[in-house]
Amino acid sequence: MKRYSKRSFTLIALLASLILFISILLVSPDTVMADVGRPVKARVKAVAKSEEGIVSVKAGSEGAWATLHRYERVGENDEIKTGDGGWVELKLLYNDDMLKIGKNSYLKIVEMRKGIRDEIKVGKHTESEIELKRGIVRVKFNRNSHSTMTVNTANAEVKIVKADCIVQYDASLKKTTVTVNVAFAGGYALVTPEAMEGHGFKVPEKDKIEITGEKSKKLETKVELTEKKPKEEKPKVDANREARDFVRKFVGYLNSENTSGIRGMVSSGYSGNIGGFGSKSALLRGLGNYFDDNKSIRLSYSMGNASSLSDETIIVNATINGNSVKFWIKKDGSSYRLGHAEGRWFFD
Repeated sequence: MKRYSKRSFTLIALLASLILFISILLVSPDTVMADVGRPVKARVKAVAKSEEGIVSVKAGSEGAWATLHRYERVGENDEIKTGDGGWVELKLLYNDDMLKIGKNSYLKIVEMRKGIRDEIKVGKHTESEIELKRGIVRVKFNRNSHSTMTVNTANAEVKIVKADCIVQYDASLKKTTVTVNVAFAGGYALVTPEAMEGHGFKVPEKDKIEITGEKSKKLETKVELTEKKPKEEKPKVDANREARDFVRKFVGYLNSENTSGIRGMVSSGYSGNIGGFGSKSALLRGLGNYFDDNKSIRLSYSMGNASSLSDETIIVNATINGNSVKFWIKKDGSSYRLGHAEGRWFFD
């Protein structure tokens, strides 16, 4: 068996220590952080066709304006301009964040970089900033995104986190409008008017904020929050009560031989098989003939179960003069009318 000297073991130990030291350097925070803040690109996912409108790009401050095509990439310091009918949708290559630029818009990508990861911000995310000189942009983050995007206009700063948000700047009116379509858990759009530095407004979901005024005339800056209208809740339908009231009234008209009253309770589109009368006119004619040819009798009734087929329709089970009947009554204005009926003739 080959024996190793003490010196050999010493060299092996030193080599192992060196390998361990190099490994620590490779995974140290400083090494990991070296990639943070690196500029990233966005790819043109979709763009308006030439016949729809012009979409142009200027690569950096020294570049010339050129037509922007699908699958091209844009990044920091690039400027994008759209004409009447033009639009473009960008997807960040580092993640799935989206930025859509609408017609008659002009913006500059100031910053678009990898974000810092921590206990909260996990996964791939970016920290971006754009300058919207005119027009409209839509920033669309998904619910799992930890990216941030700041949209600067001439009179406001809009910071967007975990939200689907639209920012519009009208240069002629000097007005910034911010609308939040969706805000996921922990998401928001923080809007800070130029005249109120350090005092921002968090825009609620499904709401918007408008800021008007000039940076040079800060006192004229005006903030307007839209008034949220409370949701109108439809009153719950008590199917059993509505059914009971309908049958009581209907049988009352039968007992009083009041065909005019029954006419008002039957829908013009009535169908059914009671008495062999399949339409409203046939049913009313059959009742009129019966009242003319027979002695008046007192009908009794009892209620079965009632169920709501929808917010407007109730199915009624009842017994009239010992005969089982089934009514479909439908809401018509403030009252219910008989739309369909099945069962035996009331007077059998």
